[in-house]
Amino acid sequence: MKMPHHVVSADQFTPELLEVIFEEAEKLRKADEVNPALLGKPLQGKIIPLLFWEPSTRTFISSFNAVAKLGGTPVPVLNAGKFSSVTKGETLEDTIRTCADLKADAIIMRHSEAGSAQIAADILDKYAPWVHLFNAGDGRKEHPTQMGLDIYTIWRNKKAALKKGELVVALAGELSDSRVFHSDAKALISWGVKKFILVSEKGNDLPEDILAEAERKKIPCVKTSNILEYAEEPDVWIFTRLQLERKKILGKILKVFPFLRPRVRQRYNQRFGMTRKLQARMKSDALAMHPLPRVRDIPEWFDEDERAVYLSRGKGTESQVTNGLYFRAAQLKLTLAGA
Repeated sequence: MKMPHHVVSADQFTPELLEVIFEEAEKLRKADEVNPALLGKPLQGKIIPLLFWEPSTRTFISSFNAVAKLGGTPVPVLNAGKFSSVTKGETLEDTIRTCADLKADAIIMRHSEAGSAQIAADILDKYAPWVHLFNAGDGRKEHPTQMGLDIYTIWRNKKAALKKGELVVALAGELSDSRVFHSDAKALISWGVKKFILVSEKGNDLPEDILAEAERKKIPCVKTSNILEYAEEPDVWIFTRLQLERKKILGKILKVFPFLRPRVRQRYNQRFGMTRKLQARMKSDALAMHPLPRVRDIPEWFDEDERAVYLSRGKGTESQVTNGLYFRAAQLKLTLAGA
């Protein structure tokens, strides 16, 4: 099955295509656990810049390691807005064209502006159609590689229910501003879930096009601002932190009155994060997921709960972070080196 030339949106990935990547990720995982040498060097000779305008820990390191594990050469450009020619006024177009002229085979890009990934892909199509673009997050729009590892985590733990469309999924927190929620929702709609429970304050909603697609697929979307109202139903919980960097008005207020910041976060976390009451009412076999970083919206005391899969609890336990490494490695291998 052919991989997309550029990875820009979750819309590009059918369930069938994702399963091809998941199966490859499982092969890479097993080989790496036995002996990393078994991975071979399918990306040997491939030059892949990591252009990150926004801060990142997991996406950057897992992308870097995925390239390196497969024998490619990752070229890190962290904080590209400050430590590249962007500081001299270079445009996104010239930065992308420069990477192509320097013989990059692919570009993994994270940018603060929504829609920047599509712009970069269009630039490559015009000037360097042999170069691949991987969107590692563009503003509040999408984060398709995070979507891949999230669905991979669900697939590894609840494959039968996912494929039968029997899952109830709760998205808790930043529905309007979380690019992870946008990409995850698109993919889950494509798979066909039983129901979405959308937990956020009034007016904080998923984009209209996503809600319309869920309605077209006859997937109920129940909205509530009370996280306990449907607490017993979800098979999968996906949480996200309060994204203050995307709040224009609130951000300005907090710059003037920074002492309010902890209070604002605490209120959000109490309403849309993990609490003892929610822990007690969740299904015993539910998954509790988070793209990270968490900012106390999931307290550390929850980490030892077997339903927590965002970070491992030791060898052999589930971890979205580890899954992200193998998903990205599989995607890179299938795109740049084939099966």
